Amino acid sequence: MKNYHPLFAGISYAAGNILIKGIPFLTLPLFTRLMPASDFGVYHTYLAYETIGSILLGFGMAGTVRIAIAQYPDRFEEYVSAMYGVQAVIAAFAYLLLPVFWHFYKQDGWLTPELSVLLLSNCIGTQIFNIASAKYAIEGEVKRNLCLSFLMSGLNVCLSLFFCLRVYPAYAYKGRIYGTCLSALITAALAAVWQKRKSSCWYHPQFWKFSLRMGSPLILHSLSLTVLSQCDKIMIQSMEGSKKAGVYSLAVTLSSVLGVIVTSADNAWAPWFFERLRRRDFLEIERKNSYMIMAFGFLSILTVLVSPELIRLMSPQEYWDSARCFPILLLSVFFGFLYIIPVNLEYYHKKTGYIAVTTAAAAVLNVACNYVFIRAFGFAGAAYATCVSKFLLFVLHWKRAFKIEKIKLADARYIVFCILAVTAVSVFTVWQEKGAVYRYSMLAVMLYACWMLFRHSGIIEKIFVRKNRKGAGKK
Repeated sequence: MKNYHPLFAGISYAAGNILIKGIPFLTLPLFTRLMPASDFGVYHTYLAYETIGSILLGFGMAGTVRIAIAQYPDRFEEYVSAMYGVQAVIAAFAYLLLPVFWHFYKQDGWLTPELSVLLLSNCIGTQIFNIASAKYAIEGEVKRNLCLSFLMSGLNVCLSLFFCLRVYPAYAYKGRIYGTCLSALITAALAAVWQKRKSSCWYHPQFWKFSLRMGSPLILHSLSLTVLSQCDKIMIQSMEGSKKAGVYSLAVTLSSVLGVIVTSADNAWAPWFFERLRRRDFLEIERKNSYMIMAFGFLSILTVLVSPELIRLMSPQEYWDSARCFPILLLSVFFGFLYIIPVNLEYYHKKTGYIAVTTAAAAVLNVACNYVFIRAFGFAGAAYATCVSKFLLFVLHWKRAFKIEKIKLADARYIVFCILAVTAVSVFTVWQEKGAVYRYSMLAVMLYACWMLFRHSGIIEKIFVRKNRKGAGKK
């Protein structure tokens, strides 16, 4: 990690993840034409089961990777290999128990014994992929991490098309499931081969015990995150109808683009952050975190101000009501970004139990707020509920982080200023959804203020002086 640059890594992750997310998005019209609506529903039900199954069978072990690199810095490769060994044992037990539990879920006509085996295999493959991805992220292996993700997404689409067109044309959902499962298994096998070159320590009692003890609380954390991301759409559909749920889902999908940047920043920042924690370089941590918060706050404000036009550009008129909740969802993404900084400190100090309890509390609050706010404000109330829940996560994690380490992870003035600014702009944008002149006037003022700030700080002069020096050197 000597040549590791967090900014370059963050840009690479953001660009790569957006492209990766774009593969299933761009191929969606293909599969909606290959699959009737009933098959499409079966496949997405399968994905919901796969998400929950991966969490339960994974025992949160992917989340322990960030802890292990600090706990076992000299034996990290052995630790990761040992986690693959744990997954193999869990898989063996799960396959043995599958026939025993078959009668509990065989009432679902589509979930045959054949598909249940595929489901279990998919869960194991996904979990191995998650462990490998977490390892590459904390090690700063940006290219390998993105290559693995590209491979999984590309294989998913190609294999699914093959099975849908050639093998199961009359049961397209089966073809889609086979493609999804095999892509996960192939990617997991490749990750295991790569890891075997580093270490063949598939069994180690100490590492197995540590991974299960640290990871088990994260099951609750992951399940709670699933509730946070899914219950709003389910409750809107139940209380407001499918059309309103679809309108809201568009805003959620578009806000996930900013969420991809949050995930990319986390993947890129974590290796640098953990390294500085090991060095006890708290002043540098505070300074860089403060700058990062300001940068993401500015990016959030820019996105919020143009959000109504993004809705109109990306959808027909029947979806334009989602502009009522899109700015608030972007604000919740900003709060989600704020709490990843203290969460990384909690990972470093192995406080996974607190992470799980806090996320569960936020999930319970989210369900309660959804019920109240949807009844009061319609489908847009779900966005306010999500925002309140993410703000609670931010407050609780920062409070806990300060108790763990009596240090400033970032300048409080930067945090408060960004929260007030992004919140004010979000509320203003909801109010002036159709007032493009006012919003773009504010945008112009902000860009001018940033330009003057950069000039006053000397950043622009430094850039031009550096370029001139390079040009002079070439001459």
